Amino acid sequence: MSQEEPAVKRYRRDEDDKKSDIESEDDIYTPYIPVKERKKQQLLKLGRIVQLSNEAANIGKSSSENEHDSDVNQEDLGRKFNISLLDQHAELKKIAESKKVSAVEKQLKEEEKILEIVAEKKALMGVAELAKGIQYEDPIKTSWKPPRYVLAKPDFVHETIRQKLKILAEGEDIPPPLKTFKDMKFPKPVLIALQRRGIKKPTPIQIQGIPTALSGRDLIGIAFTGSGKTLVFVLPLVMFCLEQEIRLPFIPNEGPYGLIICPSRELAKQTYDIIKYHCGHLQQAGFPEIRSALAIGGTPVNETMSVVNHGIHILVATPGRLMDMLDKKMIKLDICRYLCMDEADRMIDMGFEEDIRTIFSYFKGQRQTLLFSATMPKKIQNFAKSALVKPITINVGRAGAASLNVTQDVEYVKQEAKVVYLLDCLQKTAPPVLIFAEKKQDVDQIHEYLLLKGVEAVAIHGGKDQEERSRAVEQFRNQEKDVLVASDVASKGLDFQNIQHVINFDMPDDIENYVHRIGRTGRSETKGLATTFVNKTTEHFVLLDLKHLLKEAKQKIPTFLAELCSENEKNPELSDGCAYCGGLGFQREMETSNPPQDFSTDHDIASKRLNELMVEYLNIKKIERDNIIGDLHSEVRKRVYALKKLQLDTIKLDAEFHREVFNLEQKFQCKHDEVYKKQMKIVNGLYQPSEEECKVSGCEIPPSNSENDSEPPTGIPHFWFYVLKNVNELKPMIKDQDEKILKHLVDVRANSKSIPNLSFELEFHFEPNKFFKNSVLTKTYLMKCCPDPDDPFSFEGPEIFKTTGCEILWNPGMNVTENSEYPSALSFFKADSFFNFFNPPEMKAGDSSEAEQIETYLESDFEVGHYLKDRVIPRAVLFFLGEIDDSEMDDDSITFNPDVGDYEVGDGETNVGDN
Repeated sequence: MSQEEPAVKRYRRDEDDKKSDIESEDDIYTPYIPVKERKKQQLLKLGRIVQLSNEAANIGKSSSENEHDSDVNQEDLGRKFNISLLDQHAELKKIAESKKVSAVEKQLKEEEKILEIVAEKKALMGVAELAKGIQYEDPIKTSWKPPRYVLAKPDFVHETIRQKLKILAEGEDIPPPLKTFKDMKFPKPVLIALQRRGIKKPTPIQIQGIPTALSGRDLIGIAFTGSGKTLVFVLPLVMFCLEQEIRLPFIPNEGPYGLIICPSRELAKQTYDIIKYHCGHLQQAGFPEIRSALAIGGTPVNETMSVVNHGIHILVATPGRLMDMLDKKMIKLDICRYLCMDEADRMIDMGFEEDIRTIFSYFKGQRQTLLFSATMPKKIQNFAKSALVKPITINVGRAGAASLNVTQDVEYVKQEAKVVYLLDCLQKTAPPVLIFAEKKQDVDQIHEYLLLKGVEAVAIHGGKDQEERSRAVEQFRNQEKDVLVASDVASKGLDFQNIQHVINFDMPDDIENYVHRIGRTGRSETKGLATTFVNKTTEHFVLLDLKHLLKEAKQKIPTFLAELCSENEKNPELSDGCAYCGGLGFQREMETSNPPQDFSTDHDIASKRLNELMVEYLNIKKIERDNIIGDLHSEVRKRVYALKKLQLDTIKLDAEFHREVFNLEQKFQCKHDEVYKKQMKIVNGLYQPSEEECKVSGCEIPPSNSENDSEPPTGIPHFWFYVLKNVNELKPMIKDQDEKILKHLVDVRANSKSIPNLSFELEFHFEPNKFFKNSVLTKTYLMKCCPDPDDPFSFEGPEIFKTTGCEILWNPGMNVTENSEYPSALSFFKADSFFNFFNPPEMKAGDSSEAEQIETYLESDFEVGHYLKDRVIPRAVLFFLGEIDDSEMDDDSITFNPDVGDYEVGDGETNVGDN
């Protein structure tokens, strides 16, 4: 930072602000100027600027030409008696030709001029920052760090992962990609919530995007629709808010800490529901409540303010309602440090750009900014230059490319035959089906026609009230209706499950909206179909863009599209498309010598002109992997293979080492057993240690107290109950009903003597109780320690292949694992109870999603069991006293100190994901 800024304290409202808030809650919401009207005004304004700049340039050009002409007349055009008239004529002709500028060059210069005009906007910063001249040079720092084993890997390993997953990441100090949610250090309730939604592993945009967001970096995320962009900004924000709440709980009227801006009400509501889902799972597991609110038009403001008044962590809003609330000082962004703009290409369009810039002016300090969309025009890059600090751009597939999971059918249908032909198109697939239309009148007409034909359909567009739109979306989402007819309000970001077919009743005005529309199907690796109607009313340049989009996605191109020819194909100089618009196949033919003179009277010309110059996708370089081994000399290649064979020998030695360690553990098991038996007797009052046995370095035995020692308790009451309660990994698992049972726990042991091949068994010994008949509950972990013959280089040590638990013989009415409160995608999940630990799921054959979910569960379950065996049982008294920190479950947290002859607990870093 060029100028240091004092840390901004959390905002505390005074009494006057509170009073004004109460009064403003009851005010009637005043709608702002419609987007269409604002867009028109912006177009006229920009067109006028272009016109004036052209006139000024022409005046300057004419004056300079006159001066130059006078010089030419004086010097070059005078009579030259020693040169013939023909030679003089030829020389003058050459001078004139050298001054000629081709039409293509004029067009490119014109576009550069417009780009400069569009880019000349005020910086995206707060008023206080602009006034003080503050510029941020370093990203926000967070407490999150990737796992140590990932950081230890060289950079080329991370780059190989990105290349394999087709992830293009650009920027400084890019965080490593993480291929599992567990490596991202999310707490167990979040992992369970993801599993219940059927999300078993992160998508490519999540693999690189979530670590980037957790690291506090500004981010531009580009990925095809349905790729999981929402979780990239939702999960890190939830973790940041959880960390803030744990450090210093939010008080009334404080917040928000994070702000998410969406272009449409439906997308905002969908994002809000996802946030509530994950925050709810955290709260059920005993974590603090993370409060979120929704601020969209068409709903009462006091619903939002009722949450804000209690202190708010996350606010999801549309630009119009957010602007209104900021203007009325109903909310403030004093402590907001996280801003996400979903579907940014739409919001930074001509209608919303000024609103967004105004919203930025309300911030009081540095914030982490994330921009997400399926398309990324150049206007967004220009917009973000003054807002983002050392941003990282993550691109999964070309910006603006259509999903390869969607089959695209383009059909020529006459305008008057479209409605009738819809019924034939609906027969192509089973429901649910989405139908898009540009005009509200067309949406209503299609809806009415389908209802008359007996089709279960609903409709949404900007002219309907919020309650009607919400009801239609819910009916379609819950599969009560088969068809949803919508304007573009539903094309961006909304996620409906298993959409089979998208029908474009008409072609959108630009190719970006087409990509968003068809992206409602073919989501999350499923297949989908998109049918688009075109005819003579469709703009020529849009058809050219569509042609090249189909070609890029390797789709069938209709004959009438294949015959279209663009200026790009005629002029190699224009092969990259328009400098601002960049549609792959389109380059508008312009008569630059005769620019439009009256934008105010010819709005259509201005709109078309500017639309043609305001769409561009990032040019993505294709990374080709080099075949290194094939380029080597034959002798060098032999040496490489020799090294590979040596590595196989090393792997075999590693496996032998692990087996020897296991044999050594079994050898010392007998000595350990004597110690554990004595520990069990002391805990349960079966052995009274002598004064000598009670002497511990640094611990002083308190003097006898007659009052406390009059009736000495037996052993150490509830010893193992408090041990398990102080293990951070077990805290979320132990519920209120479990505590009553665990108070009967008298001993926990680890046994590996009778179990072969690096396996072990945990034994939980209980005194007689009213809950179950078992005296001992067991959990067995079966391991294997040998390289896979098909993939020996993947061997990294012992691997779990099976987990078994004993059957708990519950007494009638005492089974705490029987609960159907949470229907789950995981069939083995019954109720939230510690005693599910003894009923692990069985691995299933095949590559089913459930099998992968079970594998993820077993890996986490094994870590808990291994931690109990190697850390908790040997150091149980430290857990009982709360003198040990197990916030990081790795081998580096507890080390042996030879100077004192004992184990010591290391200073582990506490990260966001560890809580």
